[in-house]
Amino acid sequence: MVHGRVVALRHDDGAVEFGFQPQDNPRILPEQRWLPADATIGRWLRSGPVVQAGLELGRINARQLSNGRIEFGFTPAGGERLLPRARFLRTDSETNLWLRSSSITFQVRPADPRATIVEVLFPGQSASQINYDYNNWGPSLTGYGDSCDGYRGGHSGWDVQTKSVAGAATANVAFHSLTNGEVTAIGGTLGKIAVYDADTDRTTVYLHARRIDVSVGQRVSVGTRLGIQGNFGLSSDPTVSEHVHIEVRTGRRISAACGATGTINPIDHLHRSVAGR
Repeated sequence: MVHGRVVALRHDDGAVEFGFQPQDNPRILPEQRWLPADATIGRWLRSGPVVQAGLELGRINARQLSNGRIEFGFTPAGGERLLPRARFLRTDSETNLWLRSSSITFQVRPADPRATIVEVLFPGQSASQINYDYNNWGPSLTGYGDSCDGYRGGHSGWDVQTKSVAGAATANVAFHSLTNGEVTAIGGTLGKIAVYDADTDRTTVYLHARRIDVSVGQRVSVGTRLGIQGNFGLSSDPTVSEHVHIEVRTGRRISAACGATGTINPIDHLHRSVAGR
């Protein structure tokens, strides 16, 4: 079990720095640990990994509230967000002084790489608010429909959706890039966004976008907003919930594959991408 406290320090310029202090151990400062003074109201941001002796303990979460206070919590690796009882930084808190939350206790579990990826795809939402294990990439022996529906030869990608759209609901939820690279294609009959990463020679294809917020030739980074999840294209049956279909192809291929044999495992590739940002 891990026992510790989230610590926070407000700087003179209004930015807030966060860390984590395990019980009876020095304070840990992750690489990404700042909440800017102009942070979006109500949106949870997360720090980089909090690592102790080579083990990732989790990530600090923080958000700016409309009353000026800042709320913070901690998401253990492989777990759900914890909100300590004392977890608010007041507007009149003294600057340049480390303040700490009440103690939290958690057990570190091996993180599901899919959970790490989807929290980058839909920032501000925890993995518990996202459906990501209902339609995975891989071969299928049964299949249905014609040979290029993505199922007869296996599912060519990985389907992810926020739980807010489960049951054919509609919600304006934006999704974000999981890789660095150049936008090489948008639109078409499938609501497509394709991002080519020259460093890995891989193209990540996102399908069914209800709205597209990038243009061909644009450079994007991990975390860049791409569009709104939807069910545009072959997923346009009104009984099908909005979601993002994600597949990874070798080279600059931008077309949706006819079965899993035309793609590579997106989980392995995308986890390396978001973990290395």
